[in-house]
Amino acid sequence: IYFGEGLCVAAALNDVRQRRSNCRVVVYTDNEASFRIFSSFHADPEYNPILLFSAELMMKYKLKVRVVWTSGKKNRVADALSRHNRDRAVSFAPGLVIHDFTPPYDAWATSAHA
Repeated sequence: IYFGEGLCVAAALNDVRQRRSNCRVVVYTDNEASFRIFSSFHADPEYNPILLFSAELMMKYKLKVRVVWTSGKKNRVADALSRHNRDRAVSFAPGLVIHDFTPPYDAWATSAHA
């Protein structure tokens, strides 16, 4: 699950860079491990492709990124989404639009084959 959560943070950055550059980005996560990895930029080797991909996006597109951890108890929407319960997430945030996405291949390809 940690790999998937980290990949979601990288995917969020990739999504932002497709629409904007030179901006501030805040990513909220209910996964403390992802928060720690992106706060310290230190992780086990299998996470390095995600971190390198994210760092490249930050530098190339001048993204000032902050990852914030909020426990699932305090962030009901994130908790519902992490449990694949879209209806529940929408009930907490009416009007919420949820899109499927394909994670950026460059962020996980090296780890998937390691």
